Amino acid sequence: MTRRGARLILVAATISLIAACGSTASNGPANASPTVPAATPTGVPSPTAAPAASPLPPLAVVEIDGRATPGILGTYTLDGSGSDAPWQPFGGLPVIEVAAGAPLVVAFADGAPIGGWVAQLAAADDPTGANPSGFGGVDQGLDAASVTTGPMPAGRWVLAVRLFRVDGRGDGITYWAVTAR
Repeated sequence: MTRRGARLILVAATISLIAACGSTASNGPANASPTVPAATPTGVPSPTAAPAASPLPPLAVVEIDGRATPGILGTYTLDGSGSDAPWQPFGGLPVIEVAAGAPLVVAFADGAPIGGWVAQLAAADDPTGANPSGFGGVDQGLDAASVTTGPMPAGRWVLAVRLFRVDGRGDGITYWAVTAR
């Protein structure tokens, strides 16, 4: 193939491409390209969309002397899904040691505001929580970073705290083994 033949093929291909796309004269200046809106696939957020909500389950922590001790999460719901779990026995829980009569400060591990809460205590030798006693709580309507339970009675206890998120996205029951002396 000669150079002239190659140029003719290139010119013909260019003309075909321009004809297929339409005239640039109708789309503005010759060096401007037509504006095509960017399509976002269904279910894929655009780059300017708000960040997704935290996927962390509603785990709680007990704060003592500036140290947060996460518990074991039992039953919870979050954004329409969740998990159902039985009462957690004393032996498999994170241990917290406090002075008898001390209050305990409880908060969500992810810092979400609390809309309500309920706390219960059961003796350490009650593995199913068959005889828990109320240990404080506030109906919905609260908007707090943390709540305070107590005072802790002397003894060994399973503490179960159910925190409700103020935004209504869910709630969770978190357990600790507490020894108060």
